[in-house]
Amino acid sequence: PTEPGGLWDSNKMRLVAQVVRQGKVESETVLAYAGETSTYNGTLRAPAAGAYELRLVASDPANANFGMNSRKLMVR
Repeated sequence: PTEPGGLWDSNKMRLVAQVVRQGKVESETVLAYAGETSTYNGTLRAPAAGAYELRLVASDPANANFGMNSRKLMVR
């Protein structure tokens, strides 16, 4: 669980959402805490139609802690 001041303090982390196509980041935004544990929001521009990867990256460089998750995304 991540939240400001919590066990995994989101104030010390940088959370980013990326839209990736063929290994290239097409769009990126920093995510902000949305008021609920482990919930964040941000806005990405809509890419052109096609197959993409939505990638979420969390980093806490001070503690050498990094994580990433991704999902396939089809824009029509």
